[in-house]
Amino acid sequence: MFCAVKTLCHAHIQIMLIVIRTSINILLIELTGPFMLMQTRRFILARFLCIPLVMLFGAAAADHSDKEALHAHTNPQLVMVEQDGCIYCARWNKEISDIYPKTPEGKFAPLRRMDLRAEPPKDITFKGPLAITPTFVLVENGVEQARIEGYGGDEMFWAMLTVTLQNHSDFGE
Repeated sequence: MFCAVKTLCHAHIQIMLIVIRTSINILLIELTGPFMLMQTRRFILARFLCIPLVMLFGAAAADHSDKEALHAHTNPQLVMVEQDGCIYCARWNKEISDIYPKTPEGKFAPLRRMDLRAEPPKDITFKGPLAITPTFVLVENGVEQARIEGYGGDEMFWAMLTVTLQNHSDFGE
């Protein structure tokens, strides 16, 4: 499942670049002074809690056999599983929902919403139970290809979505 120790695959290099960029962003925010203290604390907390998730997710996604088993580009979609009262869903809606359809990712995998408590759609086969909101499920040909659980901020979302799309679809090819 993981790449050989002495080689670095494209996914691992991407993850390392994301970690480096995030560290630089944290340093820049810390240098802006005390008026940004609250935002800086939230920023640092979100980034350092999510970096291990991205590294784990990226390493698991680096399985080259998955890349070879990809279907021809058909109808990918990103299913957002949400529920009423979910503060992270509300935050995603505030920060991302308006711009998502205008991005290359949004055009490649249009958003479809699903309520966690509702009966799952009949036209989608999920690989496992859905319990966390928000969960973003990449679906192609009606079958789950990958998922991103939770929302740790806009930068983390875009980084994880890009890695997911590149490793589990023909996005960017």
